[in-house]
Amino acid sequence: ISMTKVLYSGKWMEMRAREVEGHDDYEFTSRVGGRKAVYMIPTDMDDNLIMILNFRHSVDCKVLEFPAGLVDEGETPYETADRELLEETGYEASVTKMYPLGMSNSGGSDEEVWAARMAGCEKVSAQKLDDGEQIQVLIVAQDRLEATIDHYKRIGFKISSRVIAYMIGKGE
Repeated sequence: ISMTKVLYSGKWMEMRAREVEGHDDYEFTSRVGGRKAVYMIPTDMDDNLIMILNFRHSVDCKVLEFPAGLVDEGETPYETADRELLEETGYEASVTKMYPLGMSNSGGSDEEVWAARMAGCEKVSAQKLDDGEQIQVLIVAQDRLEATIDHYKRIGFKISSRVIAYMIGKGE
């Protein structure tokens, strides 16, 4: 593995460069401390998707996405999924399936992320958002996912590629 150098380090992200033989340095982002993440695909008792509209400063608008969060030190991805689902949505459930660790965006980042299915989610509390988080919970019927995506795109929101991949997987 070739060495990397840190070009910039912030609170959450770093800009790094990897020397590529015969080419200029290849720049990419990296999570500070190499932290991994988990995103959840939660459904309620009626098999509706529990989704969020999350204001993302990187794109300066709201994004339709699945709940997600960073794995804290000493935490398993299962514990992260439980904690983040409750914090971001107020819903609770257990992970029914944890998918293998995968790349978030290998063309521009070395971030790795797990995907967790959570079924039978129940509303148990209000959201417990971190400072600066602006998250609205959406309950979306499975057969309305494509229409929901179209609606939010039409009014200027962005759509997470994870949501698009889920829609493709469902055969829509």
